[in-house]
Amino acid sequence: MAGTLYELVRKYADCIAVLRRNGISVEDADWVDLYEEYRGMIDLGLKRTYIHLHLAEKYRISTRQVQRIIARFSGAAG
Repeated sequence: MAGTLYELVRKYADCIAVLRRNGISVEDADWVDLYEEYRGMIDLGLKRTYIHLHLAEKYRISTRQVQRIIARFSGAAG
């Protein structure tokens, strides 16, 4: 079992603080798979327009949101 909210926050307080200082939110973890799939498709030489459309459909979000996620993950933290 994961424990109570307090127990989790207490255990990971240092990690959470580092994430916050670098502008990283917990919700960013929701998009790791999308970004990894994007990188794999780029490595295959697929066109960005196709990739954005494919990922938008797969994750049921807009192509603009896909672009924002990719930009966020591609940029420097902090």
